[in-house]
Amino acid sequence: MKRFCSVLLFVVLIICVLCGCDSNGYDIYYDVGASPNDITPPAAEIVTGQQVSDSTPSSATAQETLPIESSPMSVYKGIIQNETEFFSTDANQNLDMTQLAKALTSDNSFSASVIHFAVIDLDNDGVQEVVLRMKLAENDTVGSIVLSYQDDTVYGYTLFIRQFDDLKVDGTFWASGSAGNSGICSIEFDKHTYAIDRLTYRDDSSFYVNRQRSAEEVFNTAMNIQDEKQSVEWYDFTEDNIERVFR
Repeated sequence: MKRFCSVLLFVVLIICVLCGCDSNGYDIYYDVGASPNDITPPAAEIVTGQQVSDSTPSSATAQETLPIESSPMSVYKGIIQNETEFFSTDANQNLDMTQLAKALTSDNSFSASVIHFAVIDLDNDGVQEVVLRMKLAENDTVGSIVLSYQDDTVYGYTLFIRQFDDLKVDGTFWASGSAGNSGICSIEFDKHTYAIDRLTYRDDSSFYVNRQRSAEEVFNTAMNIQDEKQSVEWYDFTEDNIERVFR
């Protein structure tokens, strides 16, 4: 009987030892008398991308896995440095900086390059646009590609030289449809579309100032005032200027 009791006691002790490990294989040490809030559980497995760790990562590593809010200027810089793409409303596809010709022509034999760039809030919505002055093949400036940040997406709009010229710091510019149809305009963007608003212009033999029918002399005076406005600052398309403007 004593031998049987000894064996039984030994078995009970073995079971108690085995119960000291949890089902995940972690050793759990409970302090007798400690409250549940004082007990430190085993470290959980943290999955970061493809890397698996058996401990909590440092704060620097954890931040890399969180979404980072980017400013429009930093997004523009990424596009200009060919690190990401924009959506061209004219080509109807995402483009990078090596594909700008597709926003200007359907002829795949042409190449395009940026001559100058400017940063300006064209539509006065509080968000800057980037204007890329474009050269197509050996031609001089043929027009501009305007990059506009809207709802976490950058849209690109192609505006040829007669549509968009002599840009001023207030966002107004000169546009011409023909010899008898030209004037001062502004522009607004709405994702896949844009709208050009004629402000002060000539329509054949009629003249308008601030959208109101006016005498030719009043129109000419308004044109002179427009000419005297400060033009937007254009930067040569160099890495130094990109770093300086988009810092």
